[in-house]
Amino acid sequence: MQQARKGLILAVLIILSFDIKAQEVRVDSSAVDSLKQIEYLKSIIDTNKVQVNFNYLPTNSFEKTEDIDTKNIDARDFLRGFGRAYGLNIIVDNRLSKRITLSLSNVAIIEALIIICQDNDLSLVQSGQIFRVREYVASEPVPEVNEPEISFENGILNIELNNIDLGVFTKRLSQVTKQNIIVRNGVRGTVSGYLQNIEFETGLNTILSNNGFSLREKDGVYIVDRIGFRSNEVGGNTTSTFWVSIDEQNNISMDVVDASIVDIIREIGYQTDASMITYGLPENQITAKTNNLTIDQTLNYLFRGTSFTYRKEGEIYIIGDKATSGIASNKLIRLKHIRSDVVIELIPESVKQGASIQVVKEQNGLMVIGTNDIILELENFIDQIDYPSPQILIEALVVDVRTSDMYQLGLSLAQGAAPDSSYINNPFTAFFGQGSNQQGGFSAQGSGDDVNNAFSSGGNLFGIANLGKLPGDFFFRIQALDQDGIVNIRSRPQISTLNGYTASIEVGTTQYFLLTTTTPLQSPNQIVTQETQRFEEIEANVSLEITPYVSASGEVTAEIHPEFNTPVGGFNADVPPTINSRILDSTVRLKDGETIILGGLIQESETENINKVPILGSIPLLGRLFRNKSTSLVKSELVIFITPHVFYGDGTDESRWRELRKDLDLSIDKDN
Repeated sequence: MQQARKGLILAVLIILSFDIKAQEVRVDSSAVDSLKQIEYLKSIIDTNKVQVNFNYLPTNSFEKTEDIDTKNIDARDFLRGFGRAYGLNIIVDNRLSKRITLSLSNVAIIEALIIICQDNDLSLVQSGQIFRVREYVASEPVPEVNEPEISFENGILNIELNNIDLGVFTKRLSQVTKQNIIVRNGVRGTVSGYLQNIEFETGLNTILSNNGFSLREKDGVYIVDRIGFRSNEVGGNTTSTFWVSIDEQNNISMDVVDASIVDIIREIGYQTDASMITYGLPENQITAKTNNLTIDQTLNYLFRGTSFTYRKEGEIYIIGDKATSGIASNKLIRLKHIRSDVVIELIPESVKQGASIQVVKEQNGLMVIGTNDIILELENFIDQIDYPSPQILIEALVVDVRTSDMYQLGLSLAQGAAPDSSYINNPFTAFFGQGSNQQGGFSAQGSGDDVNNAFSSGGNLFGIANLGKLPGDFFFRIQALDQDGIVNIRSRPQISTLNGYTASIEVGTTQYFLLTTTTPLQSPNQIVTQETQRFEEIEANVSLEITPYVSASGEVTAEIHPEFNTPVGGFNADVPPTINSRILDSTVRLKDGETIILGGLIQESETENINKVPILGSIPLLGRLFRNKSTSLVKSELVIFITPHVFYGDGTDESRWRELRKDLDLSIDKDN
């Protein structure tokens, strides 16, 4: 019984084992078919167009398609319909413009999709369970890379290059030297050269410049840029020259031919890292060659002749049409040497009309509101005239030379009271030369008693006996004088002024006299007079006005106007004084430190006074004993010496001023 039960169990196990093996065989057979299908698909796939992950294909990828027969159908519509029909997630590029014609039957779904894309130059890319389809664009073939030979040790560089790609060279150089080197985006080319035992920066700059590239360093990073390249190349033909270079100070040099202003500004902005905001740019083209211009100067030249301008706010350049609101700039232009209120009168009308200009006296400057081209034009104008104005020290010496001749001879007689106090209680006196009442010559005076004593009884004077006796109240004076005199009146004014400005000095006195005015007033019954008095003013001044003009050669042209007003005689408050005037106007030219003499203002006066006894003094020859005659001749001449000294505000002025003060006998502070 037990044997029969064991046999039944064994039979069941054999049957179950057979069923399981049969199932395993069927599964293995399906897996083998899928693997073969995958191997087949890999063999026909163009990996440039199709990128499929066979490990993550949809579960129905190997199911068979129905009969597909289409002709000239839009690729987008077909692929979207294919995806819906077979349960595939397909995203089609909307820009796809292909049309499909095909006929398929009993083909695996994934195989059909691959064949459709490859045969119609479509790109198929799988991402998870999603297939993306777009038009296929062939990639450029990767060129063969030549390796540069570079060695670097102790700061010394050795390079051997033979038509090496620029990017490959800079990458390898950066790896070897541990320096940060980048190539500006869009800059391509090759380099060749051989250098030995050269310093790193010198060698790199040399190899690049000889291959048409530039090198600049910023914040420890070396930047390789183009230099002297040509743009707009079509079919190997160059249509314009375009070269823009920026140095370490952000100075711009460029050489362009028929280049777009837009391209130039973009290039400047890129190389200088300048912040720029544009509200439009001119479409003009220019040809230019410049060296070492600032960004502002370059922009002004680029926009000249156009309706565009720029405004700078901090480090940001705002570019746009001149009519753009808020594009105008404002700037305070400080003047170094000349006055702002004088300059504003000289500004051309074309500049005044294009800008608002105000004088700021506190800053000695001009506040300008306008576009940058107008501001630049005004700055250029001011640069042409804002130079130190020469300062001229005028050293003047005024000499009034007066010569006088006086002749006096005569006898004065008097009876009664003494003519003056010198006769009282004084005996007979005679003087030769100096005396109390006589400056030179001969003078004798006395009374009748002095004469009687000289001719007293028994005596004589010079052998002349006494002829009579004179009363005691008789007085006499005998005078003989011949006098010459020279009087020099000097003034030495020193005045300073700027070039083209008038300097003047005036010294004098003001005199007043009482003026009485009588005015008749009529009334019905009688004539009445009204008397008024007022003080009138008369000035007696010595003045000198000089206006110097310094030429470029250093010569001084001076307009000279001296005026001398001097009163004649003594002052009387009841009578207006007589004013003697001498005026000279002259224009002369002389060099710095040269002296010119101006003269010829001559005045001559002769005065003759005769005091005599009536009738007796008119007798010929004998009448000389009864008269006193004095003759005075006064001659004066005005001479002016003018010496200009020019100071230009340079480093030599201090020493020249010290020497001049010493020559003029002016005190110099020891501390200075």
